[in-house]
Amino acid sequence: MARVSRSPFTRRARRGASAVEFALLFPMVTFMVFGALEFSWYISTQYDVQRAAREGARIGSATLVRPDESLDQIRDAATLRAMDVLESRGRPCSVGCAVEAELFMFEGYQHIRVRVVYPHSRLVPNMGIVDNVAIGSFVMLTQQQQRS
Repeated sequence: MARVSRSPFTRRARRGASAVEFALLFPMVTFMVFGALEFSWYISTQYDVQRAAREGARIGSATLVRPDESLDQIRDAATLRAMDVLESRGRPCSVGCAVEAELFMFEGYQHIRVRVVYPHSRLVPNMGIVDNVAIGSFVMLTQQQQRS
């Protein structure tokens, strides 16, 4: 039985092919990993903004039933609660952040709408096409009891 020996040239050629494959695949795999991280960071920010709007509206709705509270106090309580939720999640409201609470009457019922807009800061700089993204959410709650 004849023995086939491999020459060092074929081994070197295989090593070179592996290096070329690595050089071609490494940037794509890295881009996919950082893209997944950036997407998860965006979803996390969006969740926190929605939670802040929901909590602000909940506090505002709860204080609507108190007859001793003025509308400005209710609006301030809702706004401060939304800002507190953002800060407790490590996202302080700074440049580009807006928290607004609006009270209005509709069909005899008092409504509160809390709107939160938060700028999405990139986890990886220069990753992706869109640079300035603001995540916004608003929640509207109705108080079933009429307020005079």
